[in-house]
Amino acid sequence: DYKLFTISPEGGYPQRLPIDKAATLTFEPNGQRVAFTRTMLSFRTWKRYHGGWAENIWVGNLATHDFKKISIYTGNNQFPMWIGDRIYFQSDSLGRANIWSMTPNGGDLKQVTSHTDYDTRWPSAWKDLIVYQHAMDIWMLDTRTGKTNKIDIALPSDRLQRRAKFVNAANNIDSYDLSPDGKRMVVAARGELFSVPTRKDGLTRRINVSATSREKNPEFSPDGKSIMAISDATGEEELYVWDAASSVTPTQLSNSKLGWHYDPLYSPNGKWIAFSDFKCRLNLINVDSKTSVVIDSASWEIRQYSW
Repeated sequence: DYKLFTISPEGGYPQRLPIDKAATLTFEPNGQRVAFTRTMLSFRTWKRYHGGWAENIWVGNLATHDFKKISIYTGNNQFPMWIGDRIYFQSDSLGRANIWSMTPNGGDLKQVTSHTDYDTRWPSAWKDLIVYQHAMDIWMLDTRTGKTNKIDIALPSDRLQRRAKFVNAANNIDSYDLSPDGKRMVVAARGELFSVPTRKDGLTRRINVSATSREKNPEFSPDGKSIMAISDATGEEELYVWDAASSVTPTQLSNSKLGWHYDPLYSPNGKWIAFSDFKCRLNLINVDSKTSVVIDSASWEIRQYSW
């Protein structure tokens, strides 16, 4: 459970607030009341959550210990900010997270910002102003006028990470497969495919020739003549087959736009490939005809399958 403490700007020991469980909190200006949430989901990857951990806003008096939940929306009501006689907060009650406001008793609910493309995130108040993240920018809301504007930030930098540089691919291998005869391996590193010898002597070959796409999860065909892998060259993850001995243009096997693919697996005769997708479906694709069919589905990700 979250616990909140106060500490003097001059230093000293932290003093726990007399609230059994609290995650984010704002003080009433020149008053004894506080507005707070008892949980916090902003670090989670969940969106539009309506379960038992959903954030609700409470208002209470620290002197009388009288506390009451004032938010009625069953989803997330986050980051209460007490400004003047209203409590501002972030809510996704209309689908997209925006800044809202209400009175301390939960009435007169008003939507303040109207972003439709990205959620607002991490709002923080100072006097009559609220700053928050929107997409990858910082925006500011003036609660006196209701106007918002993006803050232009100039960040002088040598931009070292944008400079051309050599990177050791051996330190960035994320998947690999051994050829059927054991003489070579195909490895995926930083989105590129390499065929390497299993002994010290031999030539390392780069299989793919595009630096604008990411290839991953390579696998040799059962006869060792081809290499199958996932590529996002089209903008969506699809299955491709490369010649194992050259860098010719690969053959695209799928055009299903199924989004995220899980590890594809060749059948023992090399005629079929099984893989699952983000919709929790197990798919089977025919290598020759390039046609696929869904053979099973589940309520959760299908991550393990074998021939």
